[in-house]
Formats: sequence, structure tokens, C-alpha cells
Amino acid sequence: MAGLILVDTTYTNPVKTCIFSNLVRKLQKPLLEPLLYLTIVLWPIFWLMTWLSYFNGSLYISVELSGFTGTETRGQLNFAAFLSALGSPGVLARGTLAMFKFDEAQTLATINVPVLVMCGASDIATKPVASDRMKAELPYSERVTLKPGGHMALMEQNQQFAEAVSTFSADCSLRNSHLN
Repeated sequence: MAGLILVDTTYTNPVKTCIFSNLVRKLQKPLLEPLLYLTIVLWPIFWLMTWLSYFNGSLYISVELSGFTGTETRGQLNFAAFLSALGSPGVLARGTLAMFKFDEAQTLATINVPVLVMCGASDIATKPVASDRMKAELPYSERVTLKPGGHMALMEQNQQFAEAVSTFSADCSLRNSHLN
């Protein structure tokens, strides 16, 4: 049987489910969208700035604050910062603009496979309330909260994450064997 695992995500425009969402929503059209279009045009300069912030260490601060809760290892933080630096700012800006139009709230009730919804207890990028709503509207779902954990909880709490995925996968396999 098929299954779906949703990790640190949302069902709608992430601006609606992030920390300070009221403020961020008000800034989306007049500030964020123009900055993202500017990033698409000037992506080489932004990428250079990102790499400079990686090498001088300041990127680590923003990755720490936006993704972790302080229990990550130095290696996990370095890996997350490095991944952040690798992403093309132009591609990321296009993706963010697309996410502003994202809304699958009506789709949730139509997903007829088991779904594991996982989130970090302290995720500020997609607050746990988004996972609560998905859990409530998905017909066959369970929710696992990784504690402590932020948006990078799958790294920060990799053992909890692996155990939850393993248990869910085994349950899906068991359901499949009963159907045959």
C-alpha cells in the first residue's frame, strides 16, 4: 500500500502558516514580491553575498535561528548552512513566488492513502498548527512532533525522525500484505 510522508510543510501559502504571519502577509505584496523579482534578476550578486556570508559565518546565524532549536550538532549546522549556500537565489526566489500561490486545502480530504504528518515542535517556518490542520483533514493520517525541533527537525532529531518513518513504513507494508 502506498503512503505519504509530509515533513515540516503546509497545505497553503507558507506566509499564512509561518511565525508573524499577520505581519508577513501584509508585507508579501508591497515588499517581499518585489524583492523576489529583484533577486531573480540580480541572482549572481545575491549568490555571491550568500557565499560570503557562509565563509564569514553569518549565514550560520540565520540558519540556526530559522531552522534549529539549539540541540543540533556543529556538523548538522554546517551541513544546513552549506545546503543553504548551494541554492541558487534566482531559483529559490521563483519557488517562493510560486509558493505564494499555493493552496491545497481542498485536496487534503481527497488523499486516500495513509499519511504521516511530521513537524518540529518549534518550527517557525511552518508552524505546527499547519500540521494540526492537515492531520484533522486528511482521512488516514497520524501526526508526529519532533521535540525539540525546528524547521530542520529531521536533522536535529534524526533518530526520532528515522524511527517514525520506519514505523510508518512498516505499518504501510503490513496493510499491503493484508490486502494481498
